[in-house]
Amino acid sequence: MWAWPAWGEDHGRAAAAPSSEVKVEARWTAGEKQRFRFEKTRQLRGQERFLERYEVEVEVLSSTGDGGYRLRLRQAAVHLPDRFLPPSKDLAPYFQQAASRLGELVLVVRVGASGEAVALENWQDLRDRVMAVMRLAGAGSPPASLQAQLQQVREWYHSEAAARESLMADVGHFLFPLGHELVPGEPVELRHAVPVATLGVDVQSVDRYLLLSDQPAAGMLTVKTEQGFDPASVRKAVATFVERQPAAERETMAQRARQELGMSLTDVATYVVDRRTGWLQQAEYVREMGLPEPGGAAEFRQVYRVTRD
Repeated sequence: MWAWPAWGEDHGRAAAAPSSEVKVEARWTAGEKQRFRFEKTRQLRGQERFLERYEVEVEVLSSTGDGGYRLRLRQAAVHLPDRFLPPSKDLAPYFQQAASRLGELVLVVRVGASGEAVALENWQDLRDRVMAVMRLAGAGSPPASLQAQLQQVREWYHSEAAARESLMADVGHFLFPLGHELVPGEPVELRHAVPVATLGVDVQSVDRYLLLSDQPAAGMLTVKTEQGFDPASVRKAVATFVERQPAAERETMAQRARQELGMSLTDVATYVVDRRTGWLQQAEYVREMGLPEPGGAAEFRQVYRVTRD
């Protein structure tokens, strides 16, 4: 549910000599195609460990003239973001059937010069397809827990911003770390607001970036990123969300907000990028969370590995 770092924002460090600074930029050509393989593992304490693999073909449609691009992302096997995963193995067949009915997923995305997805141009078509499949999945007398999961999916397609945030959460890894100006050995710290679309509030992200190595001869950069969230801003976001709710619903919605926002979360990633083109070569991204639960926090660990074919 969290957006990724805002790569193009101003960052806090002294200006470096031009000769030592490296800017990671996309230099792509209309018609160019790249294919990326994604592998994801995740484990929640006390629950089953999942493994998922899929491929995404990225086609450059055009330049937007301001350093950004229009892209077509073609995903052969539909991937449901983590928040849509069934809470028990009993629901897995319903979600597998839904993914099979959706078939190939195609996203037309506009991205900015700093690697952020700024518009999902075909979100309404995607929403209509997903809603049709959700209606079929919920037909008959499905378990109540499935109905709750389906409602959550519907919420994530109620707007362009929510659909973009949902669908780009995983596949967007190939876009990073575009837009940064980095110096080897000099860490960069950035704070910015991260919108949580389902709750309509922002939380403050604390991001750190470090250029681990620059190999001009090989044309490769290795960049490490870390992202965490400011606890005070999370508490403020919960309070803001609850205040907006009708009085009769505040307690229920407060519990929901605490569940979604009241978690500890840290993202650490290492990206290897072609410095000549801006295309990602490989990445490993690790997310660790402490989830609020009755009786204690449940540990959650998720690992993405992305490689360019």
